Amino acid sequence: MDVHFVKIRQRIVIDRNKEDVWDYTQNFSNRPEWDRSVKAVDIVQKNPTQVKLVFKNDSNITLEYQMENRPNKATLTIRKSESRIIQTGSGTSSFEERSGTTLWTETVTYVMKRKPLMGLLLPWYNLLFTIKLRSAMHRAKSILERGENRPQEQDDLSAASATEWVTAEAGQERAAED
Repeated sequence: MDVHFVKIRQRIVIDRNKEDVWDYTQNFSNRPEWDRSVKAVDIVQKNPTQVKLVFKNDSNITLEYQMENRPNKATLTIRKSESRIIQTGSGTSSFEERSGTTLWTETVTYVMKRKPLMGLLLPWYNLLFTIKLRSAMHRAKSILERGENRPQEQDDLSAASATEWVTAEAGQERAAED
């Protein structure tokens, strides 16, 4: 059986302390402000924390925190996916203090549903998810550095000097069928 996945990793330096970056990005009620693909957020339960993200294409996923180590690292898994393409996945947010700034790293892995031509579409999905994550992180940076809780009028994707690109990976993994 083929397992198709997309793995992306993005980093950005934000001119705020890591507690501020954590508090803003890990408070999911802020997510629609900085992530344009998210339409709504619903806190499903508190312990362990589960959050349902409703996307603008009306698909949704429910995330569950596996680890919340404020303000250093958070790990989440997809508990439920109502997406046409994403079966499951996981993500890690890490925050590292660097000379009064914060290096914020997001690593996300999506296991894609088995669909015809999925193997051929993986590079396209990889690019799409990379662009969306990069754009969202730039918006969060802009909001945090301005000290405002409102999104920028337009995405600033030209701010590559503030972002350390890490090669995005897309791949296939062969697994033996049971």
